[in-house]
Amino acid sequence: MSVSYDSYKVFYVTATEGSFTAAAQALFVTQPSVTHAIKTLENELGCRLFVRSRGGVELTREGSVLLKYVKTACENIIEAEEVLNQLKKLETGEISIGANETTLHNCLLPQLAKYHAKYPGIRLKINNNSTPAILSQLEDGKLDCAVLVVPKGFHKEDLVVEPLSDQTYMMIAGMGFRELSARTQSLRQLEKYPLVGFCEETISRKEMEAWFAQHQAVYRPDIELATADLIVPVVVANLGIGLVPSAFTEEALAEGKIFRIRIRERLFVQDICLIYAKDKPHPLCMNELLEQIRSIRQVSPQPKSRKGSPS
Repeated sequence: MSVSYDSYKVFYVTATEGSFTAAAQALFVTQPSVTHAIKTLENELGCRLFVRSRGGVELTREGSVLLKYVKTACENIIEAEEVLNQLKKLETGEISIGANETTLHNCLLPQLAKYHAKYPGIRLKINNNSTPAILSQLEDGKLDCAVLVVPKGFHKEDLVVEPLSDQTYMMIAGMGFRELSARTQSLRQLEKYPLVGFCEETISRKEMEAWFAQHQAVYRPDIELATADLIVPVVVANLGIGLVPSAFTEEALAEGKIFRIRIRERLFVQDICLIYAKDKPHPLCMNELLEQIRSIRQVSPQPKSRKGSPS
């Protein structure tokens, strides 16, 4: 026996409404169409499902038995259709987003706030973790997208990597190192001072070591920290000089707690990128979020100094 879902749906609505006319109105079809569908279902099942009553129709005993089983299935399907419709209208849904502390605070949060204001029914799950951990979760399908600081020209075969802007670093010092403000310094000169930087497990640490090595210098921090936002307070306390994203220095610079050390070498720069899986389906609500995040590209990157000129 092969009875279509539409036949059971007509039966369920008719049983619920108690009238062929009311069922036709609820289903946006004509009454003869409902009558025909019910007769066809009765013929296929080999039993009478409805009898005429004063107010419309009533279920037979066999019809009551059928409704008991059809009711749950129809209600689940109708509910599923309503949820899917809400998903298409971006009234509900969920997006898992990866970010590290730099991208979360300096560029991603304003975009997420705008998206949430427009689509308050979409749940935004934010995973703040290390770049390697987030990349792994993207590849495993545990995250939908991420905004990360990565090396220049970063590439992974199974991921889409869209550069959004540059992240330029600044060498800073507290007032206990005022002698460094008098003239432009080289990295080789600065390696003699206590350095405040990232711990060895981070991608940025490995990049900085390579950048120093390019200029015949050694990057070996005396104080190692897990995140960029911790570097400035340590520098303010005059425990060392630090190489930190420029965005983290604005408040301390404005308050005169630190100063920028001019260096001869080209500035250390990374990419801020939007990253997501190449061949995995995305939730319907994610396309709008991707466009919102891409609007970051409109922000002009900070200018880079030319080689040999003060930074």
